[in-house]
Order: sequence, then C-alpha cells, then structure tokens
Amino acid sequence: METTIGEFLRLRRGRISPEQAGLPPSHTRRRVPGLRREEVALLAGVSPDYYVRLEQGRTPHVSDQVLTAVAQALSLSDTETEHLRNLARSVRGATPARKTSNGSGGSPDEPLVRLLHTMTGTPALLLDDRLNIVAANTTAEAVFDVAGMPEPRNAARHLFLHPEAPSRYANWDAIAAETVAQLRLLTGRRPDDTRLA
Repeated sequence: METTIGEFLRLRRGRISPEQAGLPPSHTRRRVPGLRREEVALLAGVSPDYYVRLEQGRTPHVSDQVLTAVAQALSLSDTETEHLRNLARSVRGATPARKTSNGSGGSPDEPLVRLLHTMTGTPALLLDDRLNIVAANTTAEAVFDVAGMPEPRNAARHLFLHPEAPSRYANWDAIAAETVAQLRLLTGRRPDDTRLA
C-alpha cells in the first residue's frame, strides 16, 4: 500500500500515457513511463513547482479544488480520489482515532444493533472504524462463526486469513478489493493509528 502522497501520485502518473490524458504525442524520448510531473501540472492547472511540492508532501494547505484537478488529470476513480484526499489530510495533520471506553474505534449504537437483529434473511455485521465486528445477527453468526473467531474479531482479518473464507463468498474477489479500498481509506485518514495499521 502506498504510504505517502508522493508514492501514490508517482504510481498513478506512471499508469497513464500522455495520449490517454488528451495530450499531443511527444516527439522526444521519455525516460519514465506515463505522465511527467510537468504534464500533470499542466492538466491540473497548477504550476510545475507547486505540483512537485505536492508530490514531495510540502503543501500542507493544498485545497480540495487542486486535489480534484489532480485527480481528474490522473483519471483517478472515486475511491482513489478519496485516498488522495486522505493522504493530503495526513500531510496537514492526521485525524485522531475516536476513543471509546472499550478501546475500539467505535462503540455499538443500540438502535443499529436492534435493527441488525431484525434482519433475519441475510448475514449482517456491525463494524467499527477498524473493521472489528461489534455485533452480528443470528445468520451472520452461523455463516461466519463469529463466536469462534480469535479476538479481536475483525472482518478484514477473517476475510483474508480464514482458510474457508473464499468459499463462503460467491464474489470473494470483489469483496476483497472493497475491503482493501476501505482499509486504505481508514489508514489514510489516521496514519498514526498503530492498532489500525
């Protein structure tokens, strides 16, 4: 997983060609695959110097408008754009984890728990902001054997480490990709949360 805004932007620059970005073909030899920093700056409407500082993490006050323009220049997906914003926030100053009496990132909301238990036809889990399982309905208990999971009971850990997990999901690959995206978003918002990491 990319840990800095610079790593993330360099990898995304490398996967898009000038032609894909709508730039005229270059007649000079390219030393790097993908877009150059200057080309991203041109597409985003910022100075090359400003974009270089952004990649180096030296722009603690970068605006959402600039981040949106950079995301559009690099053809980022919605999830990647949110990840870029989270990485920029970590440069500005991380959002601290919420503290609760039980030490997790969140506590069960009683109305949500009651709603969860009314859902009988499908497995349903209530997760905190570290993907720990806070509550499960009866169907989820049966399908995932929540009670048999090691502590802390974590949905991501179960999905990737339990040997039977891939056979319990008809669309495991899609769920795995969504879980990775969710973990990236969470760690981007709170890079100093060692328990989450």
